[in-house]
Amino acid sequence: MKAYNFIAKPCLCPEGHPDRDTYLNNLALSLTFRFYHQVVYDAISLYEEALRLCPVGHKYRDFSLDNQGLALVVRFKERGDIDEITQAISFYRDTLTLRPPGHPDRHTTLNNLALALNQI
Repeated sequence: MKAYNFIAKPCLCPEGHPDRDTYLNNLALSLTFRFYHQVVYDAISLYEEALRLCPVGHKYRDFSLDNQGLALVVRFKERGDIDEITQAISFYRDTLTLRPPGHPDRHTTLNNLALALNQI
């Protein structure tokens, strides 16, 4: 059993809950920053599930894409696998299509994309 399982056990957003994607995104983001190296793999899995719950057209898909990119950048810094930074860049570019000029979070994704491109 992993040390952070206590966070997910009392999940108030079971399968089928309309806010499960948001919960999983927030949990994964917390894990990414709290445990950094130890659970980045688990955070990525949570982001993948959240992304599956946010198909094209879902109002929060941009958050799932952007957060998945962040976790992949973290793992790339750990492992140096070029496929991970390439995938992160792809997620950020997809996010930008959902955050056109004037979107309040576009600057965040532009910054994340620039930082990821700088890793190559």
